[in-house]
Amino acid sequence: MITRHRAIILLAILGSALFALIQGVIIPGNMAKEEQYRQAQQNPITHDLDSILKYKSKYMGDASNLINLIQHLPLSQIQKSFQLDSKQLTIKVNYRETIDVIKESDLQRALLYNSLAAFALVDNLEAIEFHFYDASYLATRADSKEVFGSDLSLMLTKDQWKAMQEQLKDDQFVSKSALTMLQK
Repeated sequence: MITRHRAIILLAILGSALFALIQGVIIPGNMAKEEQYRQAQQNPITHDLDSILKYKSKYMGDASNLINLIQHLPLSQIQKSFQLDSKQLTIKVNYRETIDVIKESDLQRALLYNSLAAFALVDNLEAIEFHFYDASYLATRADSKEVFGSDLSLMLTKDQWKAMQEQLKDDQFVSKSALTMLQK
């Protein structure tokens, strides 16, 4: 009988210790990793290509697919609305924010990255208009090809994508590319 009580007490202590370990260490650690990953997804240099590959499509007419793609790219934390123009093969992203809250080079880097990702993943998308309260930018597939190469869908390999992200680390490259690719 005493052995049985000791075993029950020992199991209760062990269960409590495991519960405390899970609640105090493992779950907060996992939550911290998830938050770190979410933060990395807001930076074009650390954004994960695998997180957006599932949105690859031949046609921009799949509105939910295209909107989900934009929602998984940098600047996704800013509230926005969308308009699709299927005749012009254009998406308009209307951000509910001014550009002065974002450092100019970071904004240019994010818009370049978002444009390239959209053009590489959606085959017939021809233009993206980014509207903020105080500024607008237009990115076209033709200008993206001029900056990043002729066949954008070939960039959808890890090596090519990492090489492009390396280019985006260079502020001079970003400024020069923004002049070519992002028309105000």
